[in-house]
Amino acid sequence: MANITTLTTNDGHFFGARGQQSAGDGYGLGKISSNLVSDFGGNRVNCGSYSNGTLVVNKNGDTVTITLNGTSQTYNNTPSTFSVNYNLFLFCMNDGGTASGTKITSKIHNLKIYELDSLLYSFVPVPAGFVAGSVYCPTAGMFDIVEQKFYPNKGTGTFTYGRDTALSYNNLGFTATCVGGYNVFIDGEHYGTYASASQCNIIWSQSGVNGGDDITIPSALKAHKIWIEPAAEGNNITAFHCDRVSASGNESQGLLWTHFNLTNVIRISNLFGAENIYKNTLLKALTAKNNLITYDTSSTYAGLYQAFPYCSSLEYLPVLKANSQNFCNVYLAFYQASPKKVVIKNNSGQEGFAMLNQTQIEELNIENGLRLYSNLLQFNDAHGAT
Repeated sequence: MANITTLTTNDGHFFGARGQQSAGDGYGLGKISSNLVSDFGGNRVNCGSYSNGTLVVNKNGDTVTITLNGTSQTYNNTPSTFSVNYNLFLFCMNDGGTASGTKITSKIHNLKIYELDSLLYSFVPVPAGFVAGSVYCPTAGMFDIVEQKFYPNKGTGTFTYGRDTALSYNNLGFTATCVGGYNVFIDGEHYGTYASASQCNIIWSQSGVNGGDDITIPSALKAHKIWIEPAAEGNNITAFHCDRVSASGNESQGLLWTHFNLTNVIRISNLFGAENIYKNTLLKALTAKNNLITYDTSSTYAGLYQAFPYCSSLEYLPVLKANSQNFCNVYLAFYQASPKKVVIKNNSGQEGFAMLNQTQIEELNIENGLRLYSNLLQFNDAHGAT
């Protein structure tokens, strides 16, 4: 699976390998004559026109699912049996051991390579000077999380590392419901007091917030600690979700880790994302007191409705327990998310419409059963649903 943004309009391959052109043993994905094409053996499938935009590709044998700016479509090559005796090249086609002359200029956000259900490589771009354990990366390049190995550029020139201006994470908005309102602290300093169910909007470049911690992933940014608590002692936060700060557009926010230090029932619909409104692709972990979040199911759009969509970096979750066996809305709950383990308890038996669409997951445990449909689900370690 690859997450790529093109920068130029030239033709070329995002990745691929073959013995030679028209040899009948090609495997890859490219942009030819303004169209995306999928190569498999001697067959090439046209996957529609493409000029620019964010592209998520899940190529599995003769099947490829392409998500372009949030819209997905699946295509199928003609099945065949063949072998490619050359390594896969990134940003061009490996033609019999030589980089193809038709190269493409792109930004890549991540690349994962599987053999059946086993994750072999998980590449992320890193800047020069990046250190992971004992591995030092002297130049910008790709770092494989699985092998803990650095891969520099093998072609001419150098990689340029930098964040996409469309993903600057400058905005963060959220709403908390709490009798008496809620206080927001940033790096230990009081930032503001907000009425219950009103939105706190933070535009970092205009916030006046100084300090913070230097981080290098996903790029050279400042990280800040945000603390949200009831304004009046003894009250509880009963609902929380992020929200878009700007007037329109799909806003990329930059939450890295979130902890719920509470034991009461809380509404978490639209917790970290909303379809075509906002998303938190950097979020690595959600933790909670006693490793448990009891979520509200009292209304149509409560439950797990769009709680974690687009959380493509998400790995760790607490146990998610419904407060009752009312109908629990799970629409797009884990759309394009990648949690290692999901445990849902006290869930009523119902349809999981699009709950796990385009989800990569290692273990799924749903108490009381859930019928899944309209889902595109990949089990990395195939523990299965119970």
